[in-house]
Amino acid sequence: MSSQYWKTKKFNRAAGRHRPDRTKVHPVTIYGIYDYEGRCRYVGQTTKSPDERFQQHMESAVGGSRTRFHKWLKREVVSTNRNIEVRVLESSARWDIDEALWIKRLTEDGHALFNMTDGAWHHPNMTKGEEKEYNDWIELGAKTKQKPNPQMTFYGLFENGVCRYVGQTSVSLSRQLFQIKKQARSGNNSYLHEWLRTCPNPKAIEIRPIEANSLEEIIENFRSRDVELLNR
Repeated sequence: MSSQYWKTKKFNRAAGRHRPDRTKVHPVTIYGIYDYEGRCRYVGQTTKSPDERFQQHMESAVGGSRTRFHKWLKREVVSTNRNIEVRVLESSARWDIDEALWIKRLTEDGHALFNMTDGAWHHPNMTKGEEKEYNDWIELGAKTKQKPNPQMTFYGLFENGVCRYVGQTSVSLSRQLFQIKKQARSGNNSYLHEWLRTCPNPKAIEIRPIEANSLEEIIENFRSRDVELLNR
């Protein structure tokens, strides 16, 4: 067998991973599980379809799994019936490596992930540039005891001056609006995206920054004024 096989086997054993080596198998799909506010809460990888993998997560959650992610998933879907979205983050990805890099990117973007580990760590198939970038991030997290969390901006989506949805983002508001509209065109079935697809005048929709201490504060403020938001 090749030296690369034994390198990878040694890596998996050192990391305590009791799962087969798939670094040479066909590419995988990296997926994210998002909450009703559009925040990513979990990043995973699968050789199946993301929807099929999500159903496996649901079976584990309902079956009594005690991980933080599965307890959250059971509470959100079964108890409160909130909208959970599964998004494809990257197709034809590398096993372990790209999952780790997506965990890194989303954490830096301020998403509070339930992932129990940071992914691949020192994977033998990482390029030197990727490994340095990843090591720098791990070192920063070790020094600060927390992962980087950039400044978040609260925003509202308004139709003819009436707020219909509120959220938060670490990117520019124009980019956030572009991403939301792109997700609507791709067929996402959340309340927000269905509203965008059926809106008679899309040009009347604008995004505005909102000053507040928390998203919950904004939602409560609008609902106290009988404003019907699409947030669920």
